[in-house]
Amino acid sequence: MSLYGSQFLQEARSPTHALFCLSETNPIRELSKSIVVSKVFEYFILLAIGANCIVLALNTPLPNNDRTDMAQQLEDAEYYFVGIFCVEALLKIMAFGFVLHPGSYLRNGWNILDFVVVVVG
Repeated sequence: MSLYGSQFLQEARSPTHALFCLSETNPIRELSKSIVVSKVFEYFILLAIGANCIVLALNTPLPNNDRTDMAQQLEDAEYYFVGIFCVEALLKIMAFGFVLHPGSYLRNGWNILDFVVVVVG
């Protein structure tokens, strides 16, 4: 491997790079960080979690997989919530890195729970 290649890998593994390619000054990473650390984003995600809990509580399963119109609409709403939570996870991964660096996405217990919910969803 050339000197340049090993230098690239060493820099990519440093805590200043997320996902081996997004440096601290990368515009995508800077935008992701500014979104993720904002209070508006935090409150929006908390509101989405609360709304998702309400939607789940309103859903009443019927025997023989019968569905009312409301149950079908609530089931359709789940796709929007999964989309919101996927975008949240993606933004946090781009902002903080995935797992290798201190402070990365999967080094936080709440984010591990969030990631499991997104993958299962």
